[in-house]
Amino acid sequence: MGRETARRVPVLRTDVDERERAIEAITQKAREERPRHSPTFWIAALVVGMLGLGAFFEIMRTEGRSSSPATAPAHESGFATGILLGLAAGIAIGVAIGRRRKP
Repeated sequence: MGRETARRVPVLRTDVDERERAIEAITQKAREERPRHSPTFWIAALVVGMLGLGAFFEIMRTEGRSSSPATAPAHESGFATGILLGLAAGIAIGVAIGRRRKP
């Protein structure tokens, strides 16, 4: 009780509204200038996604079955190959999107 607590008085800042308006103007301009993806792009993305989903379910369905030892490979590199293929596809798609120019 010997210590007094300082009362904090809220400070009204007038520059916040100006800053908010500037931020809103920048975001609105970015929305207007952003190129829209064509329907062909979305159809291609849907096809690639469905192929990946189908491959995943096929692998899950056949995973429990074992092949005979004579035909089984000594070293399976499925995970590493999948990662590399996914990385290559991601880079190719990213480059294609990045090279798009304004209409």
